[in-house]
Amino acid sequence: MKIIYSITLFLCLLLVSCNSEPTLQKYFVENTENKNFIALDISPSILNVDKAKLTAEQSTALQSFDKMNVLAFKLNDTNKAQFEVERAKVNAILKDKKYQQLMKFSSEKKALR
Repeated sequence: MKIIYSITLFLCLLLVSCNSEPTLQKYFVENTENKNFIALDISPSILNVDKAKLTAEQSTALQSFDKMNVLAFKLNDTNKAQFEVERAKVNAILKDKKYQQLMKFSSEKKALR
């Protein structure tokens, strides 16, 4: 009987100790099938970098991945409120110090002169 209690206690501790914090991986998986999102696998060749100008560390980093997994929200006039909710979720996840910004893209339209 003590063995059953010990196993039960161990399993309870195991389940309680699991990390339930949000992560980018969890967010990606949870929203891949969401109709408001589109998931893409993009080749690193899209970066179009001059490999001759890369440092050894940058070159190693570029060669270390085969594809980029991209999850994009399909914004339209009817889901702007949902977009803001999703943006807040992602910003909260990215505040964790384990994430490091590697690139930044802007979709802001620049005025033509």
